[in-house]
Amino acid sequence: MSRKFTQLVILLFSFMCIAQAQSNNFLGEWKNSNPTRGITRLIISQDKGAWHVQAWGKCHPRDCDWGKTELKLLGDSITDKSAKYAFAYWDKDFVDSYITLRFDKGVLVAEVFKCFKDKSKRLDYRSVYTLKKH
Repeated sequence: MSRKFTQLVILLFSFMCIAQAQSNNFLGEWKNSNPTRGITRLIISQDKGAWHVQAWGKCHPRDCDWGKTELKLLGDSITDKSAKYAFAYWDKDFVDSYITLRFDKGVLVAEVFKCFKDKSKRLDYRSVYTLKKH
């Protein structure tokens, strides 16, 4: 093997490791900085290459488990090798919930969109939460 080829392989492997490490930043349990409303907790996991997220929302007396759903990792372009964002979707009887995730200054920012489908005439809405790794 030529020296240049070896250097190129090492460089590409380094970029792949960095991209994987950045994606792995999503892994773990995240708790809302203000758990008095909305999403209180997220658990992000990876199993056999597939990513999942389980969410809990503020309910009384216990938080409501939204369940586990697929999490899509996203980059800035089709050629990007690092996941900087994530997206998930829950389809429930009366509401569709969409979530986008991104990092900002060491916290995970969750932007949630609720779209009602129960003919209650409630206005669909957006909420933003900051979560810290637990």
